[in-house]
Formats: sequence, C-alpha cells, structure tokens
Amino acid sequence: MLLLIIIILILFLFLIETAICFAWTKILGFTNTTFKTAILFTSLVFVWQSITFALSIWSDYPSLFTLLNIVGIYVLTYHIFKNKTDKKFKLYSFPFLFFLSTIMATTFFIFILRATVITPFYIQGHAMEPNFSDGDYLIIKKSKLNIAHGDVVIFNYINPENQKTSKFIKRVIGLPGEHIVINNEEIFIDDILLTEEKADYYYYGLSTSGTIDIILASDEYFMLGDNRDESFDSRTFGPVKKSQIIGEYWMKKNDVWNLLKK
Repeated sequence: MLLLIIIILILFLFLIETAICFAWTKILGFTNTTFKTAILFTSLVFVWQSITFALSIWSDYPSLFTLLNIVGIYVLTYHIFKNKTDKKFKLYSFPFLFFLSTIMATTFFIFILRATVITPFYIQGHAMEPNFSDGDYLIIKKSKLNIAHGDVVIFNYINPENQKTSKFIKRVIGLPGEHIVINNEEIFIDDILLTEEKADYYYYGLSTSGTIDIILASDEYFMLGDNRDESFDSRTFGPVKKSQIIGEYWMKKNDVWNLLKK
C-alpha cells in the first residue's frame, strides 16, 4: 500500500513537471509545441536521470554523472525543440528555466512526502543494538500505520523536567488494552509468556530486567529497546500514547541502495 502511494505521488510529480515544461514552451514562444511534446521531453528526462542516478551508485565519482545528467538534458532540449524556435537564447535558456521550476516543485513534493508518507530518521545511541546501530539512517513510514507486536516505531518523548521533546526508536511489546508483566527477566502479555527466542529480532543474551505490572489504556503502547540493559524505555517512563507515535520503521538507507544495485 505504501509503495502504491509513493508511485502515485511520483506520477503526480511527473504530471506537474510535464505541465511546467509545456508552460515554459508557451511562455518562450516555441511554435507547434503540444502537451504530447512536453510528455515526451519529461519522459526522456526521467529516463536519463534514472540512468545517471543508477550509474552514480556504483561510481567513485558521482559528480561526473551529475555533469552528464546536465549535459544530457541540454542535448534532449536541442533535439526536441530545435525546430520550435529560431532564437538560440530561448532554446538554451529553456533547460535552466525548466529545472529551476522543477526544483521548486520537487521541494514542495518532498515536503508533502515527508509530512504525510515517509520521513528519514537517524539513530543516536545504542539502545536498539544489535539490530539497529548508532548512526543508522532509516526510512520511516507515517501513513496507514497498523502497529503490531514486534514492530519498531519512532515516537516523541517529552522530558517531564524541561518539557524538551526528543525522538525515540523502540520496539512495540504491548498493545492497547493488554496486561504487561515483567518479572524475573520474563515478559508476560495477558498472562502468556512472551517467547522472544522465536522473534526475528532475538539475539543470544537478550534479557529484560525490572519489575513491571501494568494494564495499558486504549491508546497506550509498551515499548522496549532491543539492547535492554542500555535502553531508556517504558520500564522507566511508562507507556507511550498513540498520539506520540510519528511512524513505523520501513527500511534502512542501505536497503534502498542494495535494491537499486540488483
């Protein structure tokens, strides 16, 4: 579902850039230019940018492919619009005007995307090791959240002493309405022992200290860090309300690069 939303947003951005292309051809007075021509130009731009971006992933000189990207756009402009105007100034100024406008549109697109769909998150600290390390760059999904046991979420923690807000990343152990008990390094959910040895996040030596006995409200979640001995979590500051949750972990940045390299 999330991928579908992203695809729809990318298509929307494509249509916006096509409209920008068509608008500038009219403003600059290009003759015999139709919306179909604008679609062709924008499509070729997207393909060329995808190729240069993919190649830059393997290259030790990504700036070289940025230059190739710019050169390619000017070449496309020349071949598609060279017969649309007899003024070279307009022909060669078109790519600059087009990209200045698309940068503004893309910036707005990214703002909407980060506000509603996905957002980046950098991990600071060691509370989620070994599954997540200090400095990891994560992509967090913010829409259509369906939080379940074992999910990793990011939420706002408000320090009661100074009211300062920090973003925490923890794993969901308890869901709304559940009875959570921690005793003798064991976790019980509604009187059923949680066997974390079967969980995909389990590692040898995982144990849970502390003594907890709490029934979660209808909008509360119980969160723990994977590195339980180093984690400041619901054992200390209590349950996390649904309104505090920003989003759910989707993937690491390296997962994206590895996917693109395949």
